[in-house]
Amino acid sequence: MTSGSAARAPSSHAPVLVATFGIFVLTVMDSLLKKMTQTHAVPDIALARYLVAALACLPFAAMAGMRRPSLAAIKAQAIRSLAVLATALLFITALKHLPLSETLTLTFLAPSLVALFGRALLGERVSPLTGWSIAISFLGVLIVAGKDIAQWRDPTDDLVGVAAALGAAVAYALSLVWLRARAQADGVVQTVLLQNIFLTIYLLPIAAWETGTPLVGLAPDWPFALAIGVLGAAGHLLLGWAYRRAVAATIGAVEYTGLIWGLLIGIVWFGEWPGVNVLLGAALIVGGSSLLLVKR
Repeated sequence: MTSGSAARAPSSHAPVLVATFGIFVLTVMDSLLKKMTQTHAVPDIALARYLVAALACLPFAAMAGMRRPSLAAIKAQAIRSLAVLATALLFITALKHLPLSETLTLTFLAPSLVALFGRALLGERVSPLTGWSIAISFLGVLIVAGKDIAQWRDPTDDLVGVAAALGAAVAYALSLVWLRARAQADGVVQTVLLQNIFLTIYLLPIAAWETGTPLVGLAPDWPFALAIGVLGAAGHLLLGWAYRRAVAATIGAVEYTGLIWGLLIGIVWFGEWPGVNVLLGAALIVGGSSLLLVKR
């Protein structure tokens, strides 16, 4: 590549295309996670995912000439990674109990929660439509999971999945708000690498307590475990590249393509045909969250 082409700014469509591909990569990773939950413990799967991702990020950190992170960055990522830890464990648990499309639909409540937490924790101004966004998105959640929520006095396998998916949405929203607080100070590669390192550290004792021999049980499915980590690292690096080159709201809207990929993969790979309630609920959640994109 010549110096002239290197200096040229990416086209206006490039960040959107890269983000769309990044979401597809992460949705494929989610489908592999779901497959792994059928035969392996959740902490073991999560440990493999972040350990491999940390190793996969090292070459990118070297190529980017990443400097030694500051103490402030390390502390911030250590705290934020606790929210990511909760997100990972709850999301994988949800995948274990629910269809892929339903899990993804429920976790898309996160954008509305980000606006709410941003106001509460960072004092950010929010659109007057934020209240409507949260209300409409929550209605979508009730439609998707209403039957399971109504059976809370007699818990079912599905109810465990619903609770885990909603918990994952809350934890993910918190992690995004804390990420936003450090976005200007920390680079993409550094953020992704530190996150994966801290998640590996946090998950190692949890997996040891759960299985006694962390990662050993994954040996028969090591290609899937390796693919999950590589896809996770690649997806987040792609999204990080896109977020640095386009308005956050634009890339945030692209994340909803994950619902499309999730529906297609669920049908083709797992034979999971979404019910009318999932499709209607997904439409309301996406529609409600889309109100956050309206200019103030």
